[in-house]
Amino acid sequence: MATQLHCCPECRATKFHHPVAEFCRTLMSILVLISLYGTRFCNGLPLEPFGYVSIDCGGVGGYNDNFTGLAWVGENDYLESYHDLRSANLTSSIVLMQDSNSTIRDNVKQLETARIFNFSSAFTRYCYNFNLSLSNKNSTVYLVRAMFPSLLSVSDSEQPRIVVDTSYLEVPYRPEPSYEPLTIELLATASDDSMNVCLTPDNARFTDTGIVAISSLELRSVPETLYPVLIHGKVDADGRVVQDTFNYYVTQARLNFGGDESSPGIRYPSDKYDRLWYAAPRGDRQSRNIPVSSIYGLDKFNVKSIKGSTVPNISPEDDLFQVPLAVSTSALEGVDSTSNISFQLDNLYYYGSTYCLSIVLFDVDADENRSRIVNIYNQDYNYFSQNYSGPWQWILQDSEVPKTQTNIWSDRAFKFIGSPDTTFEILPAANSARPVMVNALELYAVVENVPLKTNPWDVSKVQILRDKLPVSGKSFGDPCLPVPWEWIKCDLELRVIVEINLGSWGLQGSLGEDFKFPWVLTVLDLSNNRLNGTLPRSLGISSFNGAAKM
Repeated sequence: MATQLHCCPECRATKFHHPVAEFCRTLMSILVLISLYGTRFCNGLPLEPFGYVSIDCGGVGGYNDNFTGLAWVGENDYLESYHDLRSANLTSSIVLMQDSNSTIRDNVKQLETARIFNFSSAFTRYCYNFNLSLSNKNSTVYLVRAMFPSLLSVSDSEQPRIVVDTSYLEVPYRPEPSYEPLTIELLATASDDSMNVCLTPDNARFTDTGIVAISSLELRSVPETLYPVLIHGKVDADGRVVQDTFNYYVTQARLNFGGDESSPGIRYPSDKYDRLWYAAPRGDRQSRNIPVSSIYGLDKFNVKSIKGSTVPNISPEDDLFQVPLAVSTSALEGVDSTSNISFQLDNLYYYGSTYCLSIVLFDVDADENRSRIVNIYNQDYNYFSQNYSGPWQWILQDSEVPKTQTNIWSDRAFKFIGSPDTTFEILPAANSARPVMVNALELYAVVENVPLKTNPWDVSKVQILRDKLPVSGKSFGDPCLPVPWEWIKCDLELRVIVEINLGSWGLQGSLGEDFKFPWVLTVLDLSNNRLNGTLPRSLGISSFNGAAKM
């Protein structure tokens, strides 16, 4: 929206401090803001934190949800070729039935609808594009979260795979019928000013045709100082963080042990980065709210919830994870000095991968003078330990739970080699005067990222060709990675396109005489299409004559 301001002569002629001139300058500033954010103002939506995008897939957007107050938008500006896909019936939206427990979930409104994509090939990708140049300039790190409806709601839905830029993320297999929606969340480092989140069918289970359904997609900018070990890798001998952009960190669990199971999870605005903190269930039943994994075995007769009002007094350099106050001031505590807290995380779907774990320990009863000292162990079938020989690996040993003056996290994140399930046990140390306790836990799978994209020149040229194809022949995302489009061959080492095989693909229209092909193209097949108009000079031929194969 363009805005033009005509100030009176007095405004232009007066000195800097003149009241009328000040009014003009103020008005100009307001109008500039309106020109930048006019759409949001006109729709009655408040401005979001920088780098926050919430897409209601299959819905129309234009509303603020009741729980977070964040604005949700439709897909028009994010789903690549949105209108063409709809007109070709390759995508549609549906309304879903909600079960009786949906009121305690997050994203309730978004789960009322879903975007359906029709796949005719395992090579096909449908992509949501985020322009990060409009986001937080001070960070390249983003939390990406996708929610898929239950398989019971969309009975014919295929098991999806997610592609973030050029890397596959496996989605845990859900045996049918699955009554629960599925949430996938990760921390990712952007390599440039754009990020693609694409959906494709699972090759291992894909037949000839299929559909994939998605209900919501969220992007949250987080500061690069958050999770420094997870995001940036190891710290060198001088204490400087060594940059590591080769990994994604996929959320396996984020638990608020002192939380209420009957309430929605804690998120924005309590957590300004909109992380989802879910209550850990008591007893043997699993939580219905944890993003990926399941939790079992918290003995409800051996633990109790405790709350506190003490605000952790943490220096900024120690507050590496910025846990929301509602999480750090609640906890699970053993019922007596002999109690332990034991639980199992199941369905860790990156079997054999490396995981990063952080455990929150902050004593909510700061007025109590007696110390609380704990030992924390992990039982893992593929255990990895430099300090303990046996099936249990110690995480913390004889550590006093802090009160007000130190880091509320037990330690910076460390790594262990995961199996499909893993058990944690928190025990009182022999010299502890009070029972064990724990506030929260976060667990991430470390997934290798391919931080490379196809040469931008090549991408721009094949996108022009793609746009001249019938919609049914189009594919989206990076042309070469993680797998090439069906009609393209690439040199993955050089990240360039070397073959274009579009013979009989229904290509139509004109390329224009100035059109240029990828630089190192060795094979070009444009035969048996309906191209017309002036031929590109780069072809070196005067006419197609029904065929153009080189």
